[in-house]
Amino acid sequence: GRLRVSVPMVSDSWNAVFVEFMTRYPDVDLELSYSNRNVDLIEEGFEATLRIGHLADSRLRSRKIGSFRLVLVASPAYLAVRPQPRCLDDLAGHSCLRTQNSSTGKLYPWPLGQDFIRRSERLVTRLVADHNAMLLSACLQGEGIACVPEFWARQLVRTGKLATLLDAETENRRVVSALWPTGPSCPKTTAFVEFIAEKLPAILQPDDMQRRPA
Repeated sequence: GRLRVSVPMVSDSWNAVFVEFMTRYPDVDLELSYSNRNVDLIEEGFEATLRIGHLADSRLRSRKIGSFRLVLVASPAYLAVRPQPRCLDDLAGHSCLRTQNSSTGKLYPWPLGQDFIRRSERLVTRLVADHNAMLLSACLQGEGIACVPEFWARQLVRTGKLATLLDAETENRRVVSALWPTGPSCPKTTAFVEFIAEKLPAILQPDDMQRRPA
């Protein structure tokens, strides 16, 4: 039968996992709804959701799937004409490509150490978008520095199209969880959660990623 799942705006590496689930379970018709907002599973009729961050809802069961880190990235073209940031406060003089909360419109702060709120407020915002694909497109064209999940930037870093910046100063973790309604779980929902828990951690936190510092 049909399995309706809400997922965040994710990269092709996640999409490949969803397709693999379809292959393993040909009797399940998967319906994916992509959104970065916090959906109401009960009211909107979803059997499950994948979400970033800790979500508290007594009507839902949850399972931690894995975690990932945000990275700062820039293109060699941008770094060729702008001084490379050597410390966190140097970012205040750079063009920054920012993400926003699609529900509130507020800019997400960057992981810039203990004083991340103040440093984020000082950033010069060149672009605001609620989709990482747009941020990376602008970043590749040399328009500024972006802060994106590592799994979005992985291949671009590996091929040298982007470089990570200030890795040691921007350590952080973001949790990914699966959520579904309380009560007896139907087999298709259980199968989806178990499959995601098996396959997604390697996408979120690969052991073989070699960062290319600027």
